[in-house]
Amino acid sequence: MRGGIIILEGQNITLKGLEYHQLPILKEWMNDFEIAIKLLRIEPSITYFTEKWYNSFQDDRTKLIFSINDRLSDKFIGCIGVNNIEFIDKKGEIYIYIGDRSYWN
Repeated sequence: MRGGIIILEGQNITLKGLEYHQLPILKEWMNDFEIAIKLLRIEPSITYFTEKWYNSFQDDRTKLIFSINDRLSDKFIGCIGVNNIEFIDKKGEIYIYIGDRSYWN
């Protein structure tokens, strides 16, 4: 599905705001054992908690999350985000993962 506002465009990918319709794919990735173990997750992801997590970004200025999309196909392939943003000290914690296994390596 094409759409979303492009935040950053590179040679092979675009970053866009994560959208609600992408949550089922994200939940699938979070329930993939090989991905979850790399993200140090031990609990399964269910729809309620995935939506609660997504909604936590809407009003929290200390968190940002973006979808990573293949530039040519616009396919959602992963996420990148920043947590614990401190605007005064200009710091935060970044995370990135590619959930679509066809884009690994």
